[in-house]
Amino acid sequence: MSDATTDEQVGRSLFAQYGVSTSDALIAAYTFFLTVAFGPFFIFASYTPRMALLLIAFLPGLVCMVQLARQRDRAAQIALALSCWVVVASAFTGDMVTALKGTVGRESSGLIVVAAFSTWALGRMVTNRRLLIGVVLGGLALSGIVGALQIVLDIESGTLALYGSRATGLTPNPVFLGGLMAGGAALAAAVYAASRVPAYVAGVAFFAFAANLSGSRVGLVAGLLSVIGSSVALRRRGLIAPGAYLVGVALSAVFVEFGTSARAASARVVSDGGSGRGTVWVYGWEAFLDKPISGWGFGRFRASVQQRFSSDFVRDYAADELRQAWFDAHN
Repeated sequence: MSDATTDEQVGRSLFAQYGVSTSDALIAAYTFFLTVAFGPFFIFASYTPRMALLLIAFLPGLVCMVQLARQRDRAAQIALALSCWVVVASAFTGDMVTALKGTVGRESSGLIVVAAFSTWALGRMVTNRRLLIGVVLGGLALSGIVGALQIVLDIESGTLALYGSRATGLTPNPVFLGGLMAGGAALAAAVYAASRVPAYVAGVAFFAFAANLSGSRVGLVAGLLSVIGSSVALRRRGLIAPGAYLVGVALSAVFVEFGTSARAASARVVSDGGSGRGTVWVYGWEAFLDKPISGWGFGRFRASVQQRFSSDFVRDYAADELRQAWFDAHN
């Protein structure tokens, strides 16, 4: 889009005084709500508002993704190809409806994955990238701040109660918070590598701090790998952002160790806790080998591994006689 077209859009915008077009402002508002509409006070027994938000952007985002792909945007072409494959592969699972729609209470579905790609494409059309980046980082930071306050205040009841001595922020589960904070750290690291603005280094440290408070081991490790990857890919000051990430983790570890009863992710990395996680991963790998091309379909983890559960495994790890020992790969 040319600068002249952008200036014309801004001039006609309701937000012209801020140098922002109407479409940019609407997408930014949508994006901010998407980063915080996780719960617990947004959560329901079945589908959640963030799923509804993804579906709202589904069709316009899909149009944007096709348009970008036609303009030979490589990322959009990859996203469109993966979206098509999600639909095609779902048809080979034997239960296409479940693979595409998912199941009530779970958010693993082909439709939501394609909607996520569509939402990305919608954001890709924003002309004021700085605004969108700020909105994303701000929304994620808000969740991280809430998580830190949960630990400091040791909240034991209510909608913002700790989850097993682990922070959840504005999400219903600490694993969600860990994943969001990992994404925030990666984005802050990438923006720093591109702009060299020191404030983003502090952002990396903060998101690492919050990720550790979540107690999510996969979130903590994924965040570090993402920060390293973005720093190496952009080839600018490659050690500063990863160093800031490690500093944030160290600070939160000290904070948790000496000031609270919380469980930090860094203290949980070295232990499996006897949960059977490793065995479930083996089952998942075996299921992948059974259908390496089409897969089993989103939301169909149980169908892929149930027959592999031994009586000993179920006895050791199932919560009761009615529920499955593991409902997903938990990775």
